[in-house]
Amino acid sequence: MVEEDKYCIDVLTQVAAATKALQAFSLELLDEHLATCVVQHERAETYPDGLFARLGEAGLLGLPYAEELGGGGQPYEVYLQ
Repeated sequence: MVEEDKYCIDVLTQVAAATKALQAFSLELLDEHLATCVVQHERAETYPDGLFARLGEAGLLGLPYAEELGGGGQPYEVYLQ
């Protein structure tokens, strides 16, 4: 679309749609994998090394986590508002 010099709002609309679709797919895939993974770790009474770092890299942590871990770096009180 960019090479075809389409209107920028149309390009952004397509990017937003593709982003939402990819996020939905990622969450579905994660949900399916997570169910299996969690059960395995629960049974073995283990905790995966680097879990928070990997969740942060994937953008799956929220506000109260440090930015270096992929969170928003906000204090927990902000998260509660």
